[in-house]
Amino acid sequence: MNSEILVCGEALIDLVPLQRDGETLYRPLAGGSPFNVACGLSRLGAPAAFLTYLSQDPNGELLFERLRAAGVNGTLLQRGPAPTALAYVFAPQPGSEDVRYSFYFAGTSESALDASRIPDPLPEGIEHLHFGSISTVLDPHAGIFQALAAREHGRRLISFDINARPTVTRDREAVLPRVAALLARADIVKASDADLDWLYPGVEHAEVARQWLAGGASLVLLTYGGDGARVLTPAAAFHQQAPRVKVVDTVGAGDTFLAASLWGLWRRGVLTRAGRAGWSEPVLREVADLAVRAAAFCCERPGASVPSAADLGIA
Repeated sequence: MNSEILVCGEALIDLVPLQRDGETLYRPLAGGSPFNVACGLSRLGAPAAFLTYLSQDPNGELLFERLRAAGVNGTLLQRGPAPTALAYVFAPQPGSEDVRYSFYFAGTSESALDASRIPDPLPEGIEHLHFGSISTVLDPHAGIFQALAAREHGRRLISFDINARPTVTRDREAVLPRVAALLARADIVKASDADLDWLYPGVEHAEVARQWLAGGASLVLLTYGGDGARVLTPAAAFHQQAPRVKVVDTVGAGDTFLAASLWGLWRRGVLTRAGRAGWSEPVLREVADLAVRAAAFCCERPGASVPSAADLGIA
C-alpha cells in the first residue's frame, strides 16, 4: 500500500459563473482534470504525485498551494514564467446538467513542459501512471505523454481517462490517433457517454468497450452522469446506479469518479500490474459504489469538490 500514483496532465484555472445582483461573475477555482485527480487521490488518502508545468504567476501559485494543501507530491513539477491556462465554465444548455467550457491555451503553461526534465527511470515507488484529458491530445504535451506511456508500458500500471473536449479539439479525425496511442498502453480506461458518442458515433458503447478489452485493457469504466456507471472486464460486466442528489454543477464529477476508482483499488492493495489478479467482481462492485458516491458528493457542491474518505463514511 506504499505504492505511489503519478498523475500526468494539465493544471489550469476554472472560471466558474456566479450570479450576484442580476449579473454573472466568474470565480477562479483550481482545476484541470489531471489536477483534480491528483488532489482527489491525495484527499482520499492515496499517495499521489503530479507531473505538469505550473506557472510562477499568481494563478500558478494558487494551483501550487492547492496541491501542497492536498498533500500531493510535487517533486516532478516544472515551474516557469509561461502564464497559466484558463477555462471558462458556462451554464448547461436547457434540458442538460452538463456545463460547457471555453479554453484558453495558446502560449500558456499548456505548451511549456520540458520532456528532458522527466527522469528516466522514474522515482522508486511509483507503481501507477495516470494520463487524461486535453494534455493527451494537444501538442506538445500529447507527444511527451505518449512517449512516457510507451516507455513505462509493461513496467507500471497505466490508466487513461479520455475526457474528450470537442470545443478545444474540434477535428475528431485528428484526435482519434492520439486516443488510440494511449489506449494501446492503458490497463484501465475511463470514458463518459459523451466521449463515446463524439469519438465513435453510431457505435454501441458496449462494443467500444469490448474492443478496448480485446486490445489489452483489463478494466473499462463508462460513466453516464446521474444514471451511474458501467464496469467491464474480460470476465464481468455490471451497472452501478448513482445516488440521487440535488446537482449544483457537474464540474469535476468525472475526475472525482476516476480518483475514487483508483483509490478504491489502491486501498485494496491491487493498483499494480500484479494486483490485476485481484480485480474480482465483488472488489470492483465495491470500488464502483465508492466512485459513484464520490461523484455524487462532488455534484452537490460548486467546482471540483472531492470528498475525503470520512465524507464517504470510511474510517
